[in-house]
Amino acid sequence: MMPASPAQEAREREAALDRVLEAMESVVVAFSGGVDSAYLAVRAHRVLGDRALAVTADSESLADTQRRLAAEIARDFGFVHRVIRTVELLDPLYARNAPD
Repeated sequence: MMPASPAQEAREREAALDRVLEAMESVVVAFSGGVDSAYLAVRAHRVLGDRALAVTADSESLADTQRRLAAEIARDFGFVHRVIRTVELLDPLYARNAPD
């Protein structure tokens, strides 16, 4: 038996992801606008339609370019996207920015 080609393996992994998403029935994706979360948001939208929601946490720690990119990706791929305002800088442990 020949090993699967990289393209075939990718299709099989994507099909497995789709099965997991289908079983979840609805999902919220933490969407930063990066490659990983964008891919998951697109797959979730394709599998679940409006039962998939991509959410971007917006605060002073999110670069304007990241915020704009997330909005553009959501618009271009047509998935539901919400931005919520977060206040992690009010948390002294976060604001301290310790190495741990």
